[in-house]
Amino acid sequence: MRSEQDYDWIDFIAGKVKQYYHGRQVILWGKYGVSDSIKDKLKEEYGIDVGFYVDSDTGRIDNKSVFSPDCLVGEALNYYVVIPLAYYSSIKEKMSGGGIGMN
Repeated sequence: MRSEQDYDWIDFIAGKVKQYYHGRQVILWGKYGVSDSIKDKLKEEYGIDVGFYVDSDTGRIDNKSVFSPDCLVGEALNYYVVIPLAYYSSIKEKMSGGGIGMN
């Protein structure tokens, strides 16, 4: 069961996506419960569909709904990537390099 604080956090992230995605396809980094909740909130509250997930954990990649982050390279104009995880320098490095870009 999610706490009220979790829902506030999910609402905050969904609001920021609405504010900044500018029509790009929304991608979630990490396939787990919280990212599913963000996906549901985006759809219910703002009518925004999540295109797919990316995950660094190769065990989660199915190449159907979860892909390697490498698919993001050079796609900053097309994708708005939401990273609802604790800060990992490895994710920042991937996002900053290869033309993915961060904002």
